[in-house]
Amino acid sequence: MAKKARLVDDNYASVDYIDYPSRKRNSFPAMTDDEIKHFYDCLLKEDDMNGVMSILRIIESQLINLYYILKDLEYMKKILRQLNQLELYQDLIC
Repeated sequence: MAKKARLVDDNYASVDYIDYPSRKRNSFPAMTDDEIKHFYDCLLKEDDMNGVMSILRIIESQLINLYYILKDLEYMKKILRQLNQLELYQDLIC
């Protein structure tokens, strides 16, 4: 506002003069495509089918858990969007 009113030449609090700290992204350990193929080949070569089925059930249950976590997150985002809209229109209602 002071720059618009030409009270100061430079606004040192603007984005042009601020260096934001860089945030290191956390990466999670994941298998590469080659590792997944090797793991799957080892499962197919395994003689103990009960062990193979138990491993596949564990993987399936983890995928199902991730699916429901993502659905919960989408539901929470939807609720937050609705709350934000209510806050925007709260002044008009009162």
